[in-house]
Amino acid sequence: MAADKIAVIGGGAAGLMAAVSAARRGARVTVFEHNDRVGKKLLATGNGRCNYTNMNMAPDYYGTRKPGQVKKVLDCFPPEKAVALLEQLGICPRYRGSLVYPNSDQASSVLDCFRTACTGLGVCFRTDSHVSAVMPAPGKRTGGEGTGGSLRDKETAGWLVTAGGRTYPFDRVILAAGSKASDIPGADGSGYVLAQKTGHALVPVYPALVQLTSGDPFLKGLAGVRCQGTVSLCIDGRVVAEDTGEVQLTQYGVSGIPAFQVSRQAAPALEQGRRVTVLLNFLPQWDREEAAAYLDRRAEGMRACTLEEYFSGLLNKKLSSAIIRRVGLKAAAPAAEWSRYRQQLFRQITAFTVHITGTRGFSAAQVCSGGVDLGQVNCPSMESRLHAGLYFAGEILDADGLCGGYNLHWAWATGYLAGTHSARKG
Repeated sequence: MAADKIAVIGGGAAGLMAAVSAARRGARVTVFEHNDRVGKKLLATGNGRCNYTNMNMAPDYYGTRKPGQVKKVLDCFPPEKAVALLEQLGICPRYRGSLVYPNSDQASSVLDCFRTACTGLGVCFRTDSHVSAVMPAPGKRTGGEGTGGSLRDKETAGWLVTAGGRTYPFDRVILAAGSKASDIPGADGSGYVLAQKTGHALVPVYPALVQLTSGDPFLKGLAGVRCQGTVSLCIDGRVVAEDTGEVQLTQYGVSGIPAFQVSRQAAPALEQGRRVTVLLNFLPQWDREEAAAYLDRRAEGMRACTLEEYFSGLLNKKLSSAIIRRVGLKAAAPAAEWSRYRQQLFRQITAFTVHITGTRGFSAAQVCSGGVDLGQVNCPSMESRLHAGLYFAGEILDADGLCGGYNLHWAWATGYLAGTHSARKG
């Protein structure tokens, strides 16, 4: 029996895992990549260090309209499986708490191991190859799992892939073309178009894990400030997400991992004309009562000092200066003014409000929220419910994780499942 011919559209993390998984089952795999080499975005993950999974894994760490589908995928592909599979490829794991990195601390080593595996398995790479069409072969019946298609229909479904003016026949296709996130050439969302042409619906796509922008004039004087803090995202006055860590203040807005973690809900809310703000708590180590008690004790013991001196050693100097000015005071005012302006100063320290006007957009985003509706994908096989022989993997799907290895884990999980199930004859 001839080996299956499988096309993988996209040579990113999900596509590479799909290619290796299908080829290991005996399939003849061709990867189409419209950059000059595969894995470009993978090289940038984790600031080049590649946090490739997280041992603390749960569907709650993903944004999606179909959490049940995400759970099915994660149940079939837990982090232990990701660690084991990548170790088979040569990646020695290094654990930093629940986060897992390659022992080399280099994303390039992860890509090298995948490329080596692909070469050994005979995977064909077609780089600089933009796919313009993916369609069922004429005369082939479709109808994926859950739509009444029979096993015979699925096994005989054939596909045509058009790239660079040529059309290639395949038994099955895995669409792993990524999202619109990042400034790497090729992150253009063309995979969404291919999916829509096959009849798949898209959950609206927005930038996620991205910086938040603001026109607040106080931010110009805070550019470059880095501090521990809690970022709470509010929509129409209600807190919808929050995270704590190193906050970075810039002249355009708020950055740092806490801002990234809460950002996915900002863009759609702004598009709907809703009021979006973030509240910054610069004393996240204490609850409100503890923080208030500490600040009161500090003020009592420093009554002879100025407000500038009161804040020295407590907060970044640029930040304390902005807080004092926001309340309408001067740095040289006596610290005894704390008792008079206590409520206003306390709010600026623990709930510094920044009005959000937008995000830095798709080019600055690490991932996108939204994508191909998981309700039209049969999880955990990753096969389309609309077309037999068409599979999905990676960022193109409506599932985006938090920072911390969750998005790469999704790529490995869906790539492995799509590759394994698509090569069912292997």
